[in-house]
Amino acid sequence: MLTISCVVIVVFSKTDIVNATTTLNPAIIIPFVGTTTDALVGGVICQYSGGVNARLAIPIIVSSYMICGLGFFVAILIWAAYFVKLMNSGLPPPQLTPSLIMLVGPAGQTAAALQVLGTAAKTYFGAYHKGTFLQTQAGEMLATLGVMLGLFIIGIGLLFAIFGVYIILETAFKRQHKYTLIWWSTIFPMATVNTSFIEFGNEMDSPTFRTLATIFFLLLLIDYILNWIFTIRDIWLGKLLKGPRSERPPAGRMKGQ
Repeated sequence: MLTISCVVIVVFSKTDIVNATTTLNPAIIIPFVGTTTDALVGGVICQYSGGVNARLAIPIIVSSYMICGLGFFVAILIWAAYFVKLMNSGLPPPQLTPSLIMLVGPAGQTAAALQVLGTAAKTYFGAYHKGTFLQTQAGEMLATLGVMLGLFIIGIGLLFAIFGVYIILETAFKRQHKYTLIWWSTIFPMATVNTSFIEFGNEMDSPTFRTLATIFFLLLLIDYILNWIFTIRDIWLGKLLKGPRSERPPAGRMKGQ
């Protein structure tokens, strides 16, 4: 995923943004959601895996912070380019409006990663005890900064979430929606926000964030079930794979041919 992200950065840096923003798709941000996810996984491995000592954990924590920075700060560039696209070309077609939720992913995953990595740093930095940075005080500072920066960054994620949900609801109110597989892209990005809420609830012992995490989980579960229902329905009707059943020739006629 890190290699893919670097390739996207090179291609993106050589692209004429003024002309390319008319066709820019939110899906371009996916590699950097994956990069920040790698950072989160690094923190989870250090924090919850058995048999991990400071010597094993420190390289994982340091490299996870680095790739988290790569993913999040390149995501900022893509957000800026996409908003240029919105100002120049307007909103995507109605059938593609669910893809706007993809923009939430990097913020939610970064907020969760910073908290988990901060907790891991607090656990292992003191045990490693080398240099001026890998010390107990630095680990405690990173744990505190992880929560504070996570709150800042999740604010960006909620901005994109509110924006995307508003556009989707507005399009639905105008009866312009048609179910496509792009609706599946609404699940994982919003799940990153839920992950960060769970971490906020743990770090601050907050009933509010735990309640928000529960509400988000239930909404995501409903979204997941509805996507399966509509996907199975449209596969059965032939709308997703081979066209509507009414447009296909009868089986007997096909055998005769």
